[in-house]
Amino acid sequence: SSSSSSSSVGGSTMQQRQLAVFSGVPLENCAEPPPTAAAGEEPCDGAVVGRPRWYSAAEYFETKMGNKVSRRSAVCGTRHIKLHGRCIVRDGAVVRGDIADVTIGTGCVLEERVVLRPSYRRHADGCVFTPLTIGDHVLFEEGCVVEAASVGSFVRIGRGAVIGQGSVIKECCWVRDGAVVPAGTVVPPYTLFDGVPASTAADCGAGSAWDGTSFGWHVARLLPVSFREVMYQLTMDYYTNFRRSG
Repeated sequence: SSSSSSSSVGGSTMQQRQLAVFSGVPLENCAEPPPTAAAGEEPCDGAVVGRPRWYSAAEYFETKMGNKVSRRSAVCGTRHIKLHGRCIVRDGAVVRGDIADVTIGTGCVLEERVVLRPSYRRHADGCVFTPLTIGDHVLFEEGCVVEAASVGSFVRIGRGAVIGQGSVIKECCWVRDGAVVPAGTVVPPYTLFDGVPASTAADCGAGSAWDGTSFGWHVARLLPVSFREVMYQLTMDYYTNFRRSG
């Protein structure tokens, strides 16, 4: 029984470290802040595990499915936008449902100034916009612009990244901060993309890719299998800790 207890504790510790590494935050900085945090205060930047983000009830509305949507976001064409539940849409985010249908899966997070815009296809008579489908537990970080045809589940799009029109992002991918994915690119599952224009981390060189030493692998084309679970926990923690003040 002692060995099973030890295994459980070790697994929990490893999961915490995985979450901290993928969040870009030292593990020791992931402690809970005092409950007296001011309304609207974000104690730590980025996708941080275990730290509350406070919002005012006057600035967000919550749907029956648990979606939390900022009143200062631009959700255009609401009849053509479907949120599958427990999603967060933050200040300044733009969702262009007025030009084509947008479907967003469960547990997705759109941080400040994220833009989701359906892609288009050129025809002899002009352009036709196509629906945008997004899977479950996807994190769109601050200021990224997405014009993809589809984004799979358990994906992370970094700050300021640009996903070119018509691109297909498969499940369990990570597009790093500031990366630019060219139009029409297909990003395979479990791939780390970085650079301008973006390419696989294996093609970027050791100086421009995360070395992943906490997991025992270095500048690899593929992300570890644990990335799926990490993204699930990261987005669920984000939702749980996105709290209404007062």
